[in-house]
Formats: sequence, structure tokens, C-alpha cells
Amino acid sequence: EAVGAVEHLRGGSYNQGVDLKEVVLRGGPKTKSAPSGGKAPGEAAAAKQRLREEQEGSGAQAMPHELKVAIMKARQAKNMTQKQLGMALNIQAQEINLYEQGKAVPDNALIARMDQALGVRLPRIKKPKPSKSE
Repeated sequence: EAVGAVEHLRGGSYNQGVDLKEVVLRGGPKTKSAPSGGKAPGEAAAAKQRLREEQEGSGAQAMPHELKVAIMKARQAKNMTQKQLGMALNIQAQEINLYEQGKAVPDNALIARMDQALGVRLPRIKKPKPSKSE
């Protein structure tokens, strides 16, 4: 309907005889949702879920102090913001913030990607030993 109105205004022949007063646009303008760091809504939700799982799955595993300091120092040495590092890793800046604060623990695959982005070798997370009671 809107295309017909535009063509009518241009003098085109798409829908000749369309009266502009009769054209009704439905749906209205789409509203923007909260920014998700350049990710599709599904990706943002997946990132949040991954963070939750990392935090829950780590259980007794805490973020080693040396790792969180190393991430922060390496990022600052490259003059990168948390947002820039997040974009380089295709994750949200909030995740980088949580890692640097020690509130979340990245998996070793993500640490390896950080190595590449920052040009350093970061310490790895040691896998917890399985308990003997199992």
C-alpha cells in the first residue's frame, strides 16, 4: 500500500488511481530495544546464559587473581577499552568487565582468543580435579 502511494507521488504507474487519503499504514514505527553490544537479540541472550553457566559451573572455582590482573594489564597495554576488546572477541564489554573484576571466569578457549587479540600469553584456568566420592 505504501509503495503504491510512493509510486503515485512519483507519477509512476504501480497502482494508478490510488488516492493518497485512502492509504493507511499499519504497524507504526518500530521501537528500538536496548542496545546489545552490536549483537542480535538471540546472541545477547546466549552470551548472558553463557556467563550464568560459567559462574554456576565454576562452583568452588574462583577467578585467579593473576588472571584478572593479567587481562586488565594486557588490555591497557594495547590501549584498548573493554568495549574494544569485547568487539574483537565478539562478546559484550560487560563480560570483559566481569572477568577483570573476578566476578566471572572465562573458559580456556576464550582465554586463548584473548591471547590472540591482546598479543600476550595469559594464565590458564586449571580444571578442577574430580572428587574421589563419585
